Amino acid sequence: MKHRLKWIYASFLLLIVLCILMVCCGSLSDPLPKGKQGPLAERLADRMLERINLPAFEKAQGAKWQFRSHHYLWHRGLHRVRVTLSDDLIVYLDLNQQQGWSLEEGKRSSPIEESNHVKAAIKAFNNDSFWAFAPFKVRDSGTSRALVNTKNGQALLVFYKSGGSTPGDHYLWHLDQNDRPTSWQMWVSIIPLGGVSSTWSGWVKTSSGAWVATKHKTSLLDLEIQDIEVTTRFESLEERDEQLVGTWPENLSK
Repeated sequence: MKHRLKWIYASFLLLIVLCILMVCCGSLSDPLPKGKQGPLAERLADRMLERINLPAFEKAQGAKWQFRSHHYLWHRGLHRVRVTLSDDLIVYLDLNQQQGWSLEEGKRSSPIEESNHVKAAIKAFNNDSFWAFAPFKVRDSGTSRALVNTKNGQALLVFYKSGGSTPGDHYLWHLDQNDRPTSWQMWVSIIPLGGVSSTWSGWVKTSSGAWVATKHKTSLLDLEIQDIEVTTRFESLEERDEQLVGTWPENLSK
């Protein structure tokens, strides 16, 4: 009986804490703004994509970058990417098939471990490539766009109805006077607060001609995209990896 009462008391306290957190999150969250879809929103998207040179990005065959502890080598022509999750764990992904294989200390992983590694690498790539190239993805399949009038001017609200690891997310892009992104606000499933903001700065022009942002500052932490390069020819990256471009095993993992 005593143990049951302790369990009920602990559950009651947990419920109270959860309620308090929900109230706090609700009071601190910004409501999702209402925008207007149509030609004006599409024109703003056009100007934004022109500013960062979308055609150059679409023609690029190679990209590499580091985000946090993950390293990426992306052969966009083959739709393959090498994801280095740690010093002794490398995962090769077929982005079309959402399958891959992994090497641990130079040896192929066991089937169960490999499946877990592939899932982790897909999730990491979806997240980290978005932080690197999100402005180029405002017209991805499954998206819609709306024009939002803010106190600082027009902003572009992008809704991801499908795709990636977290469909259903909204991003509000704030632009400068030249229509280049300066920040975004996020209404996403993995963040309990709505409207959390992050800067997009440290813009650099890659050798392909596409512009990418390398610095993101939030209220809690600073994020940096390191050693980023986007090239028209994959070979220009000077990253030889026969495992990436060669013949792959027939039995890939999901």
